[in-house]
Amino acid sequence: MKTLFNRFASLAAVGVFAIAGYFTAGCNSDGTVSQDVIKGLDGFGSIGQGLSSGLKVHSAFHKANEKFGAIDEYHLGRATAAQLIAEYGLYNDEAATRYLNQVGQTLAEFSNKPETYSGYHFAILNSDDVNAFAAPGAFILVTRGLLRCAENEGELAAVLAHELGHIQREHALLAIQKSRNEKFLAVVGTEAAKTAAGDQRAEVGNILDGMSDDVLAQLKNGYSKTQEAEADGDAVIILRSAGYDPNSMIGLLQKMESQLKPGHADFSSTHPKTADRIASIRSKITEAPQALNPSRTARFNTAMAAARGK
Repeated sequence: MKTLFNRFASLAAVGVFAIAGYFTAGCNSDGTVSQDVIKGLDGFGSIGQGLSSGLKVHSAFHKANEKFGAIDEYHLGRATAAQLIAEYGLYNDEAATRYLNQVGQTLAEFSNKPETYSGYHFAILNSDDVNAFAAPGAFILVTRGLLRCAENEGELAAVLAHELGHIQREHALLAIQKSRNEKFLAVVGTEAAKTAAGDQRAEVGNILDGMSDDVLAQLKNGYSKTQEAEADGDAVIILRSAGYDPNSMIGLLQKMESQLKPGHADFSSTHPKTADRIASIRSKITEAPQALNPSRTARFNTAMAAARGK
């Protein structure tokens, strides 16, 4: 059986997946109107142009509001992960990647979304930036810079639990829906303008085009303060349920804050102020800090020594 590292290496080689619709005469498989029909109407003068414009808007509306299926989510997340790997590079340490997956898979079992279409996938990005990303389809990628901030397994678990919070709440998918609706409104405006101008040549693009770019931009720009707070709150619950000390989140955030470098694309540019996050997290924790588990510490040090090195 291939290791997850090999699967991600193949992922980087494959590159970005395109999500395309299937067209038949008359209607697409999703019930929207085919481009052949729209092109045919464009030849019938002003009446045809009006009907053509209306059908394009109708098609865009369906694309904007259809539910994103599990397979679509997987391929979109895979494409987004491939883009991140192409940009940052994949860290080639099979032992560290296997250990990361062991911790991550364990935590996922205690999330509200323990199963996904293709399971959870965890990988390490070869970057000094202090950051982590949760793409649709349960792809979670952590930078080496962030791994250097985590000094024990509990703090590593805190990173992954936060990203699992984003996945179980489908924050990335909500961003996709927002992008779809914006594209739909753009189609409406474009078609109205074209009808008034009598321009018959321009075509409405597939409203799914560029979705992986949209997701990547969302991951880099960050979620709202509310969504980040939700992910932090979920992380506390996941850590507690999986037998980890939720106080690990506070220690990790303090270390992350001390490692920030001016000008880097790190978590400080995409997350609320660290002091505010710590205060919010503390309000959700009832347990006193726990002593480190010796066996967990030993396996963390063994597996992550090289990945956390300079």
